Amino acid sequence: MTTTIPSQTVTRTPPRFVLTPKLKTAITMTALTLLGLITGLLGEHTLDNEYVKWGGYGLAYLAGGIPAGREALHSLFVERKLDVDLLMVLAALGAASIGQTADGAILLFLFSLSNTLQDWAMGRTKRAIEALMDLNPEGATVRRDGVEKWCELGDIRIGDLLVVKPGERIAADARVVTGNTSVDESPITGESRPIDKAPGAELASGTVNLNGSVEAEVIRPAGESTLARLVALMEDAQTQKSRTETLSERWESPYATLVLLAVPLRLLQLALQALKVLCSAPRLSTRTRPVRTTLLRFRSPRAMFSRLSTALASGGRLSAQMVSSVLCQATTSV
Repeated sequence: MTTTIPSQTVTRTPPRFVLTPKLKTAITMTALTLLGLITGLLGEHTLDNEYVKWGGYGLAYLAGGIPAGREALHSLFVERKLDVDLLMVLAALGAASIGQTADGAILLFLFSLSNTLQDWAMGRTKRAIEALMDLNPEGATVRRDGVEKWCELGDIRIGDLLVVKPGERIAADARVVTGNTSVDESPITGESRPIDKAPGAELASGTVNLNGSVEAEVIRPAGESTLARLVALMEDAQTQKSRTETLSERWESPYATLVLLAVPLRLLQLALQALKVLCSAPRLSTRTRPVRTTLLRFRSPRAMFSRLSTALASGGRLSAQMVSSVLCQATTSV
């Protein structure tokens, strides 16, 4: 009894990268951040227009800061940990608080761009795995106990005879018993030239039979075929992380916590230094009077705090202007 199965003609189409909704959103937000940054720089340095400047910088901060802020809040309240997203948002806001709005916008753009590139790379890897999985046919024509029938991929067993016609994709690893043909192995090995197959030669699953009908004995089940092992290797490579990446993820939260805890300690140290300088103020020479006159320009406690906190968060030293602000605040309180 023979069941005639129409041959499946394989039409090879190049794998096409598909933008997921998440990736589309990430690209859009990164583009808006860049647009806002460029607009703000033009308004500040070329057009000398405050409306254009702040409109551009506002767009950059919203487009670049909202996604990072959402991730930071999710990590903080759901996962109960601090991460780099929170530090980036605080650094950008700190830069804006001391008048360095452009620096904060540049920071947000670079951070948004890095996240978008990471999502894009992961999407390409996932698409490559899906393209490999598409190489498996739904089934094959099998001769078992003298009966030729159509079997689904999971029903093919070791010892079955695959009846492979021209244009069909080979469903499982097999060894040619009868017939001669040429096989396109480019989906598996990358070899562009067809490979001739004679009785005794092995056929890899996922390859395409080109110009001859052959019968081949299955030597491995579909779950252990060359194609299945290749897909498993790619999935393992995607999930495995390098030593550097593992180390950075391990210390990301402790690093962010350490930085945030160091800020009040650094503020206390600076306050003590300012108090020490203030106590020695009566002994200042007349050569320092212009400096003390400059102190009168900085009267706002909020401005003093924002300058100190931003300097601490960035790990930099206090500028002369920030020290003057501290001294002025202490002087006016007396």
